[in-house]
Amino acid sequence: MIPVGIRGKPVLSASGPVGRRLATIPMMMYRDRRHAGELLARQLLAYRGQKPLVLALPPGGVLVGRQIADELGGDLDLLLVHRLAIPGNPNCVIGSITENGHVELGPFAVESPGTRDLLKAEIHTQIHLLKVRRDFYTPVGTPADPKDRITIIADDGCTPGSDFLAALKAVRERGPRRLIVAVPILPKERLVCLCAIADEVICPATPAFFGTVRRFFEDFPPVTEDQVVEALRADPTRTLGKVEEH
Repeated sequence: MIPVGIRGKPVLSASGPVGRRLATIPMMMYRDRRHAGELLARQLLAYRGQKPLVLALPPGGVLVGRQIADELGGDLDLLLVHRLAIPGNPNCVIGSITENGHVELGPFAVESPGTRDLLKAEIHTQIHLLKVRRDFYTPVGTPADPKDRITIIADDGCTPGSDFLAALKAVRERGPRRLIVAVPILPKERLVCLCAIADEVICPATPAFFGTVRRFFEDFPPVTEDQVVEALRADPTRTLGKVEEH
């Protein structure tokens, strides 16, 4: 049975690089971020009862991740990442950094003594700012440890860039039992890239023409800081069992 709200074909399964599985639907529309999380959770029911860790990229990914965590009986935490730019030139993005210091440089990062010094200063600054951001969202908590856990990376959409890859590689280095990407929409050309790192990619919509994430949602308002905090503090059992297996 096709999940309610899908406008397209049933779920297709294909083999990604080195046998990793990905599931896609050619085209669909979501009502909002929570609806997207509900539909993603339906493809992740095999992990219900195994206490998966859902790591969500704020702000919008937290609403998607909250729904997935609730449906699967898992834990929700943040996955913080920030783009790196040359100091004094914020438009010159050369990579990304995560809160544990994992750096992913793009192809336009210039290797020179001067650039390296500027980059070190920028990395130090951004790690501090990411810590401040962490303390704001979870003032009494520490980042969840994905080691030996089924770990699901959730976002509300994935566009080309180094920030998502930096986050994914940083989690992979921490030794999860299984690493899964769950996003409602991403460009078709990103599948191979993500499958090379993740064990499984769940993405119901991978159009050849991407445009913007917003065009695939009926309701896609900006997500406020208060909404992120509320989602992180929500009772993880409030919707457990809502999704039916089909």
